[in-house]
Amino acid sequence: SLSENIDKAVRTLQSYKQKYLTAYKHWYDKAIYILPGTWNRFRDWEGIYDEYLSYLISLEVMNSQTYSKIKEVVSREIWVSKYMAQKTGWGIPDRTFERMKALAQTFINNKMY
Repeated sequence: SLSENIDKAVRTLQSYKQKYLTAYKHWYDKAIYILPGTWNRFRDWEGIYDEYLSYLISLEVMNSQTYSKIKEVVSREIWVSKYMAQKTGWGIPDRTFERMKALAQTFINNKMY
């Protein structure tokens, strides 16, 4: 029936979403740990931390596990920025503070504190 076909399609799409969400987190984690400050050689990698945070905030259910991952990514970006600034004079976690401020406001607005 049409309803069964729609249900099957929704389940298939949800499984794809989970599969690719898991894969993207795996590869972003690899990138920020294996090549943490790569933007000094590959300029288009400068936004990798911001991209990762954006995906985590918009695609994941906000719970303690997601928040823990967000804090891990932010900590990693701050860590690498500190050492990049010492080495190259260039290492600013551009949008991290704005993202964390917005996230804190979301928690306050939704009484998730």
